[in-house]
Amino acid sequence: MQKEKQLKSCCKIMLSSPNTRPSSPRSVSMRGIGAAHTLYPALQTCGMTERVCRVAHIANHGFTLIELLVVVLIIGILAAVALPQYQKAVEKAHMTEAITQVRALANAEKIYYMANGEYAPTFDLLDLEFSGTLDETKMIQFQSNFYLSLSELHSRIVYAGRSGNGIIWGDGRWYIVYDLALDRLACTALKTDTKSNKFCKLVGTLGTCNVLASENCYFIN
Repeated sequence: MQKEKQLKSCCKIMLSSPNTRPSSPRSVSMRGIGAAHTLYPALQTCGMTERVCRVAHIANHGFTLIELLVVVLIIGILAAVALPQYQKAVEKAHMTEAITQVRALANAEKIYYMANGEYAPTFDLLDLEFSGTLDETKMIQFQSNFYLSLSELHSRIVYAGRSGNGIIWGDGRWYIVYDLALDRLACTALKTDTKSNKFCKLVGTLGTCNVLASENCYFIN
C-alpha cells in the first residue's frame, strides 16, 4: 500500500509538469530554478521514468468514450461480415446431412422395388434405420431441423425438406429431392426465393427442372 501511494505521488509530480522534468540536479526548468530543485529530488527518490508514469496514468484513467466507440464499431463490422458466412456454413451442414439421408432412403427404395416390383409407401417396409423420429404425418424429423419423407403424389420420389421455427416455403426453405425413375438428386427452391436459391447453389448446379415450373433445380453429383 505504501509503495502504491509512493508510485501515485511520483507520477503526479512527473505528469503535472512534463516540460519541467530536469535532466540533472542542476538543470533549470521552465518554472525556474526552485521548481527544478523541488521536482528532481522527489523523482530521483522514486526511481521512476516518465514512460512508466504515463502508462500508469492511462491505466488508472481507463478508456475514453471515443476509444470505446471505435471498439464497438470494429466489433459491429466484424459481426456483419462473419454472420452471413456462419449462416451459410450451418445451412450447408444441414443440407449435407439431408443429402446423405435421402441417398440412403433412395437406395433402400431401389432394393424394395427389385424385390416387390413397386416402391414402399411407408418407412416400416424398408430395411433401413434412421436417427430421426417418425411423427404422425409419416415424416421422419431430425434434430438438425429437416425432415425425410416419401412422396404421396409421386411414389418414385423421396425427399428431405428444411423445417424449423419461422421457416416457411418461399422463405429459405429448400428440398433435397431424389427422382428414383431418373436416378437423379437435386436441391429445389422457389424461383422467387432468393435465400433458398443461394443455399441450393452451395451443393448443386442449376439445371432444367421437371418437378414444378415455379421451382429451380440444382443437380447434385
